[in-house]
Amino acid sequence: DEVPDVYEVGCAAVVQRIGAYPDGRFDLTTAGGQRFRVRSLEQDERLYHSGEVEWLEEPVGKDAAAWAARVRELFHDYQARLVGMSRADTQVVPDDPMVLSYLAAAAMVLDLSDKQRLLAAPDTGSRLRLLAGLLRRELALIGELGALPAADFLRGGG
Repeated sequence: DEVPDVYEVGCAAVVQRIGAYPDGRFDLTTAGGQRFRVRSLEQDERLYHSGEVEWLEEPVGKDAAAWAARVRELFHDYQARLVGMSRADTQVVPDDPMVLSYLAAAAMVLDLSDKQRLLAAPDTGSRLRLLAGLLRRELALIGELGALPAADFLRGGG
């Protein structure tokens, strides 16, 4: 399947750090900000995209608290299995369902299509429900394969 240049749902990039090089290049460290839906898109002669966006609200949705509890449990198992530690040694995850939904999605080793599905979820409850399914899938893969590449966050570096 061909990957589109621009997806319908994205998020603002919030610059966290800028590192300059002597040759004029820069490294930017960013974090995801508010989500948006692309309403129109234009491309100029320099191949830069611009367009109109609609900023999206972040509704809680149905059963977010219940899904958050399930995701928290699965995510602790995921952390522990990836880095070979006990569940008691895993990092603390937030109680807030919305924050949990984005943190777990960012920390998981997923392909772009899965990450995009999570970003495009209409509400926190839906995102958490998707995450629970992805966590169950990844835990099954870890069980079969023995390990998967771990994100730095899971090792305590992120």
